Amino acid sequence: MWNTPLRACALAVIGLIAGLLPPPSAEAIWTFFTDEEAVKAAFPSGETVVEVDWELMSKETKKEIETRVGQSLVFRRTKCFQGSKGGTVVGYACIDNVIGRSKPITYMFKVSHPQGEVAHYEIMVYREEIGKETGWGPFREQFYGKKLGEPFEYGNDLRNYSGATLSAVGLRDGFVRLLMVYEQFFKGLPVLTKRG
Repeated sequence: MWNTPLRACALAVIGLIAGLLPPPSAEAIWTFFTDEEAVKAAFPSGETVVEVDWELMSKETKKEIETRVGQSLVFRRTKCFQGSKGGTVVGYACIDNVIGRSKPITYMFKVSHPQGEVAHYEIMVYREEIGKETGWGPFREQFYGKKLGEPFEYGNDLRNYSGATLSAVGLRDGFVRLLMVYEQFFKGLPVLTKRG
């Protein structure tokens, strides 16, 4: 049996540690990046950055992408940006949401141009208690250099993370969808200029 001072000290340490941890609720939210911070992380070298206007995408292109990825494209929550330097496009970064275990994951990824490879990826907001490992180095880095058409099978081509399976699958599907948007739409865009 612990004596009273030792027990009080142990409870104080446990309370301190618990106070440092995120709240243990279904609404747990980790915010790692704002939109502005994520875009700066994607284009850190002084590129000109312009938000892509989805109105530039034709209905035919949208339908073709939807057919190929097997889902409807809803862009109202997806923001994409073109980065250019010296009159040459260097890449596209998109902020999007996918469903993890049960809640949305807000993430950003960048594809290089004209290579069409995943060049950068960040979890911006994670809303669940488990699975946030999908934003850590080893998981993130396995996507770098991936192109559309390359194997993306989770558990085979992509590392399996215990407790993060549904989040990882959701992110993989989001990457494939946005790589398709790059191939079918972004790739053919001229250098954009800021509106207004």
